[in-house]
Amino acid sequence: MHIIMKKAALASLTLLLAGAFAPAIAQEAKQPENATPLANQQTLSLATSGWQTRCSAKDRKTALECVVEASAVLSNNGQRLTDFSIRVPEPKAAPVMLLRVPLEVSLAAGVNVKVDEGKVFSYPLQSCNNNGCFIGNKLDQDLLKALIKGSNLVITFKDTAQNDIRLSLPLNGFGDAFAAVK
Repeated sequence: MHIIMKKAALASLTLLLAGAFAPAIAQEAKQPENATPLANQQTLSLATSGWQTRCSAKDRKTALECVVEASAVLSNNGQRLTDFSIRVPEPKAAPVMLLRVPLEVSLAAGVNVKVDEGKVFSYPLQSCNNNGCFIGNKLDQDLLKALIKGSNLVITFKDTAQNDIRLSLPLNGFGDAFAAVK
């Protein structure tokens, strides 16, 4: 099972995630072999949606706009933790990344994204609403290359008490899904 590592008590995480519910997710994530939680960190079980694609257009004369997306929820209660999507407005346009994290995160700390143990990409949070806090940004080509070749997308941020939160989405199937929509 993939893990969320958190230095604070589970009660703090429960408050962090209150109100964010998702439908049942079919695929249980597996924990990486080298993942060993530190003594003062909480380990929780996640379920992920896998990489899905969808395309739509305004009408039959308009180019398709496609999205590759995945989400992660707590296995025990379905609370949604994150959504990560890449929108491809049209085949020749630059892909755009959209990332959602739960409410009650440190806005000043922003969010870090990396693939496996690779380069860290830092992003400021741009807005929050009742569904969470969001980042929308042109997808860095180095990050895209890493997503296609990598095993896990690692998303890290801090809660309002400055505790680290680490989420991991498996990248199995991402390369095929992205190739289908680009």
